[in-house]
Amino acid sequence: MLSNIEHSKANPTVVILHKIAAALQCSLIDLIEEPSPERYFAIVNAECPADPSGRDIRRSAKRLTPLQLENEVQAFDVELPGQTCRRVPAFETGTLALATVMVGRVEVSIEGDKRCLVAGDSATYRADCEHLVANPDCEPARILLFFSMPTLH
Repeated sequence: MLSNIEHSKANPTVVILHKIAAALQCSLIDLIEEPSPERYFAIVNAECPADPSGRDIRRSAKRLTPLQLENEVQAFDVELPGQTCRRVPAFETGTLALATVMVGRVEVSIEGDKRCLVAGDSATYRADCEHLVANPDCEPARILLFFSMPTLH
């Protein structure tokens, strides 16, 4: 049945949608709602259990992704000296980012929406608009950035 729904060969009933949402442990609204541009972040704090200067960051970070995967996934290990800011240019429409702070404190800003992450925190957000990654503290910070291109999700 699910395959038929995915391939537009069947239209699910509300009951079926409810069962799918329950299996995914999300609400029916979350299942059918289109993502809103205002909903930029999904934060996973370090304490939570695991289960539920303006420079271009791509030029100033250590690339972790093999070149043959560059069109699917890009990964960067970013060292941010104290009180620095890096610009992350917009990726292709639909690109998602995962940021995990390894050391220090990092602020991620997207179109005026700023979130502060500390070591151990992770954030998932849209990467199809320019954003900033900053270290507001005097001590260095380190962040791992992964970008998933739209062909993968």
